[in-house]
Amino acid sequence: FFQQALKMDPDFAEAESELGNLNMREGNEEQERVHLEKAWKLDEFNYRTKNFLELLDYLDRDFLVRLSPSFIFKVDEAREGFLADVFLPEMERFYPDLCKRYGWNPKERVIVELFPANDWFAARISGTPWIGITGGCFGRVIAAESPRVNPGTSHRTEVLLHEITHAINLQQTDRKLPMWLAEGLAVQEEHSAGGPMWPALLRRGIAVGDLLPVSNLNSGFTRAKN
Repeated sequence: FFQQALKMDPDFAEAESELGNLNMREGNEEQERVHLEKAWKLDEFNYRTKNFLELLDYLDRDFLVRLSPSFIFKVDEAREGFLADVFLPEMERFYPDLCKRYGWNPKERVIVELFPANDWFAARISGTPWIGITGGCFGRVIAAESPRVNPGTSHRTEVLLHEITHAINLQQTDRKLPMWLAEGLAVQEEHSAGGPMWPALLRRGIAVGDLLPVSNLNSGFTRAKN
């Protein structure tokens, strides 16, 4: 749609910016900057375009890129370069099993980017300076906060296991699975999935009629009451 919009109006800055963002989400490093720089020339007041370009500069300047058989792992080299030796072996340990169980034969490495601050992570997800999640998956590309962000609030290996499950399911279905199913599969794979509170919460939901029918589960994610 953005490409069609640019055919109709080659000076449509927002379309160029969104194409840059989409290419970032697909891991198309050559095209992402081309579109974003065009967008910036057309509109130097778009804060999301500015944030995306600053993010690309930060990634190019400061990030270590480490390759493994299954992953392209990116992390701030000076501040957290050692995390490549922490997370890559763990991800390579559980990834083949996930692929086998879901019947997925990957053709490309999964890109994983860890950010040492919420502002950079938020810019990667949405182009804005704050977001209330710890990880996000676009398909082949995963972005997450590093353990230094809000330490103790979540287990980052579990976060990566969750997001890598998304990467498999989103790619093998071409992003055509409902959100509730994607989240359910990803949470199921976490080692800490469930926990002692879940049965009690489900019993309460059944008793008071709070459980959503399958037909409304997607809206339950996007328009949650709390």
